[in-house]
Amino acid sequence: MSELKKPIPNNPIICRFQGRLTYIGQPCSYCNATDHPHSKCPRKPTWRPRCFRCNLEGHLSKYCGNPIQCHRCGEQGHARSDCKVNIEVNHIHFEATGKEDQDEVEAENDSEDESAVNTLVVGDSNVREMVFDDELVERKFKSGTNISDITDVLKSAPSYNRALEYIVLHAGSNDLVYRAADVNSCVTNLTAVIQEVKEVHPESCIVISGVPQVNTKDQKINSKINKYNEKVKEICGKTDGLMFCDNNKELVIDNKINVKDYKTNDTKGVHLTTRGALKVVRNVKRQIEKARQNEELNGGTPYRKRLRSKGSTPSSAEKNAKQIKA
Repeated sequence: MSELKKPIPNNPIICRFQGRLTYIGQPCSYCNATDHPHSKCPRKPTWRPRCFRCNLEGHLSKYCGNPIQCHRCGEQGHARSDCKVNIEVNHIHFEATGKEDQDEVEAENDSEDESAVNTLVVGDSNVREMVFDDELVERKFKSGTNISDITDVLKSAPSYNRALEYIVLHAGSNDLVYRAADVNSCVTNLTAVIQEVKEVHPESCIVISGVPQVNTKDQKINSKINKYNEKVKEICGKTDGLMFCDNNKELVIDNKINVKDYKTNDTKGVHLTTRGALKVVRNVKRQIEKARQNEELNGGTPYRKRLRSKGSTPSSAEKNAKQIKA
């Protein structure tokens, strides 16, 4: 067999479906060396867990015996949601932005201290407008981002190499509207992205921000978006560490959208105005805060595992625990 002139990608698109490919001599995604897989790369970023309860590194909240520490004021004895500091938690400040860059990944850090970031929001150009006036949030976005491109945008974020509490993925409009991709292939691509993110951040909660309906008279497109969102919501409901945010509950009222939520110069009706993005931000923050409150009340129990019924299939960790006891 002759040598490859160009490395074969590890996630090729075959018949519109994304696959996963590994072979001997495949370049490592971290250092491009060919003598080891990326999972065993010595340059792979080290992951140090941070407790969501006491905010200290080195252990997980489910093993924490320390008092609760507020992530906002730093005092012990109360959760961030119960903090009495005079700060408007839901205040959202939007800044005007210039022309979108089609090639480079852009970042907006809502935190002055990068080490304080515990939530990473990644996706297409709509993330540009989704400003979280929060010291714990970093945003990374690229215009024209497809679902399969999210992992590349993620890896370019400085906070991706540190422990994160929440990772918010917002993409899908470019696939469903501009590329006219079918729903099943989009769901397959998203599943592959989720799996790759979970390998790097197994303890993080991955939040899937639902694809907003578009400002168009062609209801077939919005029907396809709704079908995609339903399938993703179903996956999130069955998978540990996943959470789905249905943004259309905020953007669509009585089966109608408000044209003020969408930019008028967008012929496809995909791009949100600051007003529309504000609704998405509020929805995402509301869902994250709800999950955080439940986690604190349940002593750090992972979000999805807590909601699972007693009769559902146990996870591999639970199976191993049973085998040890036996």
